[in-house]
Amino acid sequence: MPHSELHLEVSQVFVYPIKSCRGISLPSARLGDTGFAHDRQFMIVRVMPNGTYNMCTMRDTPRMAWIHTALEVEDGVEILVIQVEGADDFVTIPMFPSAKYLAHCPIIDTKVWAAPVDAYEMPTVCSEYLSEFLGFECKLVYRGPTERPVRGNLPPSSADNAKPIVAYADGQPFLIATEESFEDLNSRLPQLLPSIIRFRPNIVLKGVPRAWAEDDWTKIRIGGTVFHLTSRCPRCRLPNLDLETAVPDEAQPYKTLQGFRRIDPGSKYTPCFGMNAVANAFDGEIAVGDKAEVLSLGEHFYMKPQV
Repeated sequence: MPHSELHLEVSQVFVYPIKSCRGISLPSARLGDTGFAHDRQFMIVRVMPNGTYNMCTMRDTPRMAWIHTALEVEDGVEILVIQVEGADDFVTIPMFPSAKYLAHCPIIDTKVWAAPVDAYEMPTVCSEYLSEFLGFECKLVYRGPTERPVRGNLPPSSADNAKPIVAYADGQPFLIATEESFEDLNSRLPQLLPSIIRFRPNIVLKGVPRAWAEDDWTKIRIGGTVFHLTSRCPRCRLPNLDLETAVPDEAQPYKTLQGFRRIDPGSKYTPCFGMNAVANAFDGEIAVGDKAEVLSLGEHFYMKPQV
């Protein structure tokens, strides 16, 4: 079937306000300068004995799977609600702190993997709440004033938004996946995964005529927004983590993916699931039910980001 004839639509939309904590399924999400406006704007950092701050993720701190987030509006201001598993109490902060608010927040230096970033330290009440739950001293931080450019695979130099930025995502503003590929993976597993959210996508599409067709997409349109699919997404073992128990499986689904998804010549020994993407717009929204169209196909070669 020619790619222009595919009947694709958005089936799920996710944001993860705090990096590597529980995500939120939304009926629609607003575009921003670093991806979805509500996506990975915050991060938890561990306070180290030498005074530095290390990024925390569910890879090294599985209990982060039990840090839940929700979005509310109070007096016209968007609020991020943070509540840990099993607790009656919670903390709240502005989802988008104002300049006046940030003027009282210290700026610290940390890293997202090897990439240096700065960050605004959020109020002590947030850090104390999370430190008590995680069992070590940590701080909640908000994206700092210095822009962090996307490195590695980029859109064509002639494309709109050819020099994209990210907040605290690992590397790219969006991750796009398909229901059909998730279903194919599930059909190969000894035990079904309950949700594609294990892979932390932002946009999930359905209506693909065959699983893994997205491997060859280079540009798609969702609603009125064009996305450049910059690379396949090599996966770590994070999807092995059961979000309900906060306990990682020793093998699955990584072992199964290793058996048939080591398909990118730029990442020969790592399985791929989903496509990294950059949008050509900073405004508008993506909603469940939006129609999608594949605009172009091509080859992909993953390039590891270099600082």
